[in-house]
Amino acid sequence: HRPRNPGKGSGTVRWIGSLPQKGGLYYGVELDKPRGKNDGNYNGTQYFTSAPKRGLFCKLDSLTSMKDGEVLSADDETSVGDDSGSDRARFGS
Repeated sequence: HRPRNPGKGSGTVRWIGSLPQKGGLYYGVELDKPRGKNDGNYNGTQYFTSAPKRGLFCKLDSLTSMKDGEVLSADDETSVGDDSGSDRARFGS
């Protein structure tokens, strides 16, 4: 599966968990293109590794899943900045 987040393009889920000072479950995504906010580092902690500007942390309700080329729509973008996993995602229109 490939997640998607409006305006960000496609990527791969690399980490799932909680972030300090943030409520709820976050997904760390390595984007295919440099449209992210980080390299998998959030407030000095490396949660996953990606090239600069290819990392993004967001909540599940900000993602959609791509299966067999089909894109499912997602709601708002709640991104912050993400380590494990391998599900593919799409971020963007």
